[in-house]
Amino acid sequence: MKQTLFKWINTGAAACCVALLLAGCGDGNAPARETIQKPDKTITVVEPDQSTDTKVAVSQIAQMDRTRGTSFITEDQLVTVKRNENEQKIAVEGEMMFPNNLYVHNLVTKQEEALYEQPAHQGFAKPSPDGKYLYYKLNNEESAHGYIMNMETRKSVELGKDVIDTTTGMWMDDTHVLFMTIEGKVIKAGVDGTSETIYDSEQRIFTAMPGEGGIYYVVNEVLYFLPDGSKQGEKLATDVVWVIPSPERKQLALVKRTTNTTRTLMITDAKGNEPIELGSATQVFGTSWSPDGKKLAYSLTSEGAGGDNGVFVADAISGDTVPIKLDVQYLSDDLGWSPSGKKIVAATYSQEQNDFITFVITLK
Repeated sequence: MKQTLFKWINTGAAACCVALLLAGCGDGNAPARETIQKPDKTITVVEPDQSTDTKVAVSQIAQMDRTRGTSFITEDQLVTVKRNENEQKIAVEGEMMFPNNLYVHNLVTKQEEALYEQPAHQGFAKPSPDGKYLYYKLNNEESAHGYIMNMETRKSVELGKDVIDTTTGMWMDDTHVLFMTIEGKVIKAGVDGTSETIYDSEQRIFTAMPGEGGIYYVVNEVLYFLPDGSKQGEKLATDVVWVIPSPERKQLALVKRTTNTTRTLMITDAKGNEPIELGSATQVFGTSWSPDGKKLAYSLTSEGAGGDNGVFVADAISGDTVPIKLDVQYLSDDLGWSPSGKKIVAATYSQEQNDFITFVITLK
């Protein structure tokens, strides 16, 4: 499903594919403040400039038209993706189109510049925790190859010749990333281009993420933890769709399949125990930890009545959640946090504009 989403982004057939994944998250007629009582929790819906009893509150939401922001480098610099009309067109599924290249957009000056112009699709930009490097991918429809760019010199190194998953990868520290190949390898790569295979599976690995003293991976909806230096993974949980460890590796954002049509997002300890359920929906998308690990941003969409819909921010300790009122129909990328944890970037595709819109959410 993630590969289908990426293919949609490359070809421009956005609305048709993402509409199956993500539902609209706001109603312009909703009151400024509304409390929803559920059996397991209380949710407070707030508009900008409204405070809540939780630790999460929205101060401001800024809209940027015809921009697809994906991640923060600094508090005022966004990595964006846009068509580079200075480059020659490339063939995508039999059609000729301008390539999508990565840019840096300054939120203060409104100026932007290309990171590295080339006639190829660039995407999945993830800055290192210290902001000195950028992990990104060059994509050819549903296949990709990984690269790391030095943000000071703008020079990149290729991370091997293996075809990798188009939509996953995570920094392990300031100088190493972890990603999966289509063949089932889990690879650790450094900013100098060196790499090593940490785990090689005969089965398709759906998720591989760095943990404290090892890695997490999911095969056939079973979550395992593989300690450093070990060849045998420890089984932690079943019915797991995917998992994202917190920055300090002490908690997990974990999605379980609870019915054939329902996925439940929860926060657990590092072993998948002591769950705090945040919400259930048909799909869970865009999940992202704040840099300090105290908050979790995510998007839910439910096809039937009674499920949760929208973009949320949760307190990682209490589980208190605050829906963020955005004028969007479909969220198109993972939510991204600024280094301070005070801002969140969210992008959506607008059928009316036939282009992307980005929202920068500032928290109090």
